[in-house]
This record gives sequence, structure tokens and C-alpha cells, in this order.
Amino acid sequence: MSQTNYNREHYFNETTPSFLTCSIQKFSSSAITLTNSTGPYYYHVSGLPLTLNIQLSSIYSDKCCEISIYNSQGIMLLNKSFNTATYDNLNREYINGIVKLTAEDETFQKLKNQPKDMVIIIFRVSNPVRHSTSVSKSSAFYSRNNHLEYLKALAADLKNLPDDVVKEKVDLCVGDEVETVNKAVLCARSPVFLKMFQNEMEEHQKNTVTIEDIRMPVLKSLVSFLHTGKLLDNDLEFLCDMYYAADKYDISELRDACCVLLMPKVTMENVFDFLKMSNSYQDGSFKISMMVFICQNFETIFQKNGKMDARGTKACFRSCQFLKYKIVS
Repeated sequence: MSQTNYNREHYFNETTPSFLTCSIQKFSSSAITLTNSTGPYYYHVSGLPLTLNIQLSSIYSDKCCEISIYNSQGIMLLNKSFNTATYDNLNREYINGIVKLTAEDETFQKLKNQPKDMVIIIFRVSNPVRHSTSVSKSSAFYSRNNHLEYLKALAADLKNLPDDVVKEKVDLCVGDEVETVNKAVLCARSPVFLKMFQNEMEEHQKNTVTIEDIRMPVLKSLVSFLHTGKLLDNDLEFLCDMYYAADKYDISELRDACCVLLMPKVTMENVFDFLKMSNSYQDGSFKISMMVFICQNFETIFQKNGKMDARGTKACFRSCQFLKYKIVS
């Protein structure tokens, strides 16, 4: 099953500084072109084998920008601050921060030799203007570029499967409800389903999978994502259930999509629950975002009830240590 670079767009809009994060897999082995299209701030990350360009733009001329790069262990590899913006006449936007690296740069060499071949970029913008963070029911995780990349990867994976598998159907059963799906799509996008149907298991022999821990509406949305690469926004419980399903069947693109839609729903009250969830699922990028949120809102979280329980105190101190360049696990 082919793997592709992906980006994850997280956007927080509080009275504290706003930030976006972008995580990149297989960093050292392929060209990179990532662009987000949400919010008043938008980034573009591009690179060939010997270069890396990172840019944050917006409609604002008076915002300060900070660009940081971390590895999967939370160690900071680069941090640059920009206090003034430059106007781009061609695109009619302000460039709030830009980083250009080449093969001669020491930082670039470090980026090419990171654990899990993954880097995380965080864009921090000071003095954000308050605006709506609501996400329409019709909005989806993937931008046009990501959606097309997903479909290309799916098509490539389907070509590598036997013809008989491509034609077969599988029944996914939840109680008395049944969702019929193409077996090839399941195998192409989920290593768990692939292993299930490659072995002489009951599911392989009957082309039926009984699922007891996932609701049918969640399962239908999962199947839709497998075919289209799109995930519609929903309520908190639904997205958490979808995240669980994505993790269970090892569908990395779906898990990242869930995280993106969950980010605007993070609050002072539930951030520790999300932090616990990121630990449970060993999601390093999501964990980093939660820790940054905690640190940036430390005073508000601490003052909310006049005190903080042991869990909150521990998480806050770990988050602050993280911003000193390393996550304390």
C-alpha cells in the first residue's frame, strides 16, 4: 500500500496567539508541495530533494510570525521569528514569514535524518483578530490538492491488487444493519483489512465482517472516506468515534482528517482529555498541538477554577518543558 506525504491543518482562534501546524511524513524521500486553504492565515510548504521553502501569508500586515520545526520526538530543529510583513503584489497578500533552506544548511541536513522520517512545522501568529471558528457541515478535511493526491494513491494501490479482488464485495455488519463495500478499496487503504482477507479467516471465507464496537453512521462515513478521501464535519462524539475507527483499522489519512476537524473543538475544559487521547493512540503530532495549546493558555486554564488538579498541573508543566524544545514523556 503506497504512502504519501500529508499535511494536517490545525487552527486555534483564542485571545492568545493563533497557530497552525503541518506534519510531513516520508520527508527525506520525496518532493513536497503542501498548501492549506482555511482561515485568515495560509501556509505553503514546498521542496525538492535539495531545498525546502516554508511560507506563511495572510491578509494582515501587522502580524508577527514565528516558524518552528520539530521532529516526531518533539525536539525543536529550527525557530525563526518575523516582526514585519512584506506585500506580495502578484498574489495580493502579505507574507508574514518565510524560511528557505538548502542542502548546505546544517538544519536541512538534520531534517533529512529524523526519527520516523517525519517533521512537524508550527506557525505561530501573534495578536490574532477574533473571527468565527465554526466549520460548516458541508466542509471537508482535504483541500483540492490533498483530495486529488488521495485519489491518485488509491488508484495506484488498486492497480496492484488481483482482478478477482477488485470485483468482490464485502458486507460490513453492525447488528442487523449491513454496509456493502468493495473489497479492493478496503484492502488498498487499510492494512488491517488487507491482512484479514489475505489469511484464512472467517471474514475471508464468507466476505462478511461483523463489527461490534463501531456505530453504523460512523462506519458509513468511514466507507465514504475510503472511496473519496473526504470527511465531513460532525459533532465531537462522532469525530472521536471516527478517530477510534481510523486507528482500529490503521487508516492514517482518516485519522489525520479527524484530528483536523477536532482541533476547532478543543477548549480549556476538554484539552486534557484530548491530550490523554493523543497518548492512547500514540499520535505525536496531535499531542504536540495539545501541549502547545495548553502552554499558550496556561494562565487561563490555571485561573479558571482558582486551582488545578494533579492531571492539569502535570500536563501544563510538561507542555512548558516541551516549548523549551522537547516533550517530556
